[in-house]
Amino acid sequence: MTMDLVAARSVAKAKETGLTAFLWRDRAGEFHRIDRMETRHLFFTLRMIWNNHMPRDARVGDVRLYSFAPYYTPSYFRDAIAAILPELRGRNDIRREWMRQIEQMFAYFNNANRIQSDAPLRVSAAQ
Repeated sequence: MTMDLVAARSVAKAKETGLTAFLWRDRAGEFHRIDRMETRHLFFTLRMIWNNHMPRDARVGDVRLYSFAPYYTPSYFRDAIAAILPELRGRNDIRREWMRQIEQMFAYFNNANRIQSDAPLRVSAAQ
């Protein structure tokens, strides 16, 4: 099955259920509403995206690098981050260590020497 077909089926299913929110696609190809994901899973998803697409000196926590299927485009990862961060902010069970790592992510962009001129988040393969 092509990635376009998988995406089209996901959109069709979302329309059937009236769901218009971002859906996270796991490695098995299953789609999940982020408001129904555990806080732990959301945080580690965010950290995985961050660590795999930012320079070495920006990485946080336990770093594991992955290869991603073509479905996971830079646009998809940007949408994921845009959806996950506000969801995490609203959670009351986020651990201090996780919050510290999120703060490290934000601090990376507060350092004027590191901000990319072309985008606030460069999403490309980690090196």
